[in-house]
Amino acid sequence: MCGFRSAGVLLASGVLSFGWGCGDSDSGEPEASQHAGRSGAAAGTSGAPAGVSGQGPGGRAAGGGEPGPLGGGISHGGEPALASTGGRQSTGGTSAGGASVGGSETNGGDNAAEGGSPSASGGDSSEGSAGEGPGNGEGLCEGDYKLNTIQAYADFVTLKCRIVSGDLIIAIVAGLEELAGLETLEEVQGMLSIGNNPDLGSLVGAGNLRRVGTLNMVSNPRLASLIGFDRLEHVNLAYFTSMTGLGDFTGLEALTAIPQGIVIDDAPALQNFSGLSSLETSQGIVLSDSGSVTDFTGLENVREISISARNAASLKSVLGLENANTVHLQIADCPAFDDLTALSAVGSVGMLVLNNTGLSDLAGLEHIRTLERLQIWKNPQLVDLDALSNLQEVASNLQIIQNPVLTDLSGLRALHSVPSVSISGNPELAGLGLDALENPSSFLEITANPKLPQCEVDALLTRIGATCPQYCDDNDSDGVCP
Repeated sequence: MCGFRSAGVLLASGVLSFGWGCGDSDSGEPEASQHAGRSGAAAGTSGAPAGVSGQGPGGRAAGGGEPGPLGGGISHGGEPALASTGGRQSTGGTSAGGASVGGSETNGGDNAAEGGSPSASGGDSSEGSAGEGPGNGEGLCEGDYKLNTIQAYADFVTLKCRIVSGDLIIAIVAGLEELAGLETLEEVQGMLSIGNNPDLGSLVGAGNLRRVGTLNMVSNPRLASLIGFDRLEHVNLAYFTSMTGLGDFTGLEALTAIPQGIVIDDAPALQNFSGLSSLETSQGIVLSDSGSVTDFTGLENVREISISARNAASLKSVLGLENANTVHLQIADCPAFDDLTALSAVGSVGMLVLNNTGLSDLAGLEHIRTLERLQIWKNPQLVDLDALSNLQEVASNLQIIQNPVLTDLSGLRALHSVPSVSISGNPELAGLGLDALENPSSFLEITANPKLPQCEVDALLTRIGATCPQYCDDNDSDGVCP
C-alpha cells in the first residue's frame, strides 16, 4: 500500500539495489513489496553473476509468514525479509551454450570443443577456455576465457593479455597454487571469477590488476587473504561466497570504489573488513551466514553506505561506521548485536531495520530527527525506544511488531509525520505515547497488543481524526485510560 523504497537487495541482474516497498496484505498485515529486478523478474531467482549457477541461501518465498526473496516482505502475517545474497554461487554444472564455471562440456556450445587451448584468432576453443585472443597486438584479448585445467591456464598465460574485454573464469584448476604468469593483466572488463580451485593459496601474480567489472571469489578453501590484488583500484561489484579461510580483506588496500556493492555469503572465518581502508564509495554490503564477523572495522573511510546483515552470529556493533555521513542499516537474526553507539557520530541514518537482535535499547540514535524507514521486529531484549526521543519524521513506514518486553512507545513522543504505521503483537506494550502523531496517509494498524488499553487506541484515533475499522482492535478492551 505504501509504495516506498528504502532497503538493500541484490537484484537478479547482479546489481545491488537498496529499495523496499510496503502495503497491506489480505490479512491486514503490513507488507514490504517483493522487489523485482530490472526486467521485472523477481529478485533472488538468479542472483549469481553470469557464468555461475545459483541456488539461493536466503530469500524464502513471501506469503505464509516467511521472508520473501531478496527484500520481499511480510505477507499474511509473515516477518520482514532483509536483503539476501540472491543465490549462493556455485561453480559446477553445465550451461546451454558453452562451458560453465564448473567446466562441464555441453553439446554445441560456443567454447566447449574437446581439447585445444585459448584461441588467438577467434572461433571455438577448448573446454574451459574461450575468447578471440589479442585482437590488436597490444595486449587486448577479446571475448571470454574459461580456464578449467592447468594446461588451459598455461596456454592463456602465453597470450600476455593486458586487458580482457569479456570474462576471465579460472575454476576447478587442480594444481594451480598462485596466479603466476598474470603479471601483464591490468583489467578484466567483464567478470573475473576465481572459484573451486582446491590448491590455490595465493593471488600472487595478479599484482598489476587495476580494474575489474565483477569480481567473483567462490570456494577457494586454501585462500586466506587477498594479497596479490595489491594494485586493484576499482571493482563494480564483488562477491565472496564460501570463502571458508578468508579472515579479512587484506590485500585490497588500493581499492577505492565498489560502486555496486559487496556480497559476502558463507565466510565463516571472516572477522571484520580490515584491508578496505581506502574504500570511499560502495552502494552497500550484504553480509550473510558469516558467523565470526564482530563489527565493521575497516570501513572507516566510507562516507555513505547501506549495510544488510543476516545470520551473523558474532556481530555485536556498528563499530567502523562512525565516520560515515549517512548509514542505512538492516540487521536481522544477529542475536549478539547489542550496540548502536557508534552511530552517534554519524551524520544521518536513512533506513533502520532491526529484526531479532540482542539490543536492549537504541542508544546512539539520540541525534536522529528523520528516518526513511523504521522497522523493529522480534527483539527479545528491547525494553524501550527512548533514544528516539528527537525523531520527528519517518518518510515511509513505521513497524513495531512482536517485541516481547517492549512496554511503551513514549520514546516516539516527538514523531508527527509517517505515512504508514503498524504496531502489533507486542505482548507487554501498555502505552502508546504517540503524542505528536498526525494521521498516517497510507496505512494504520494498532492491533493484537494484549496489555494496551483499547480506549487509548480509540483516543488516538479521535485526536488524529482517523478511522480504523478493521486493524485497530484486539487490544485490551478492559484496560483503563487516565
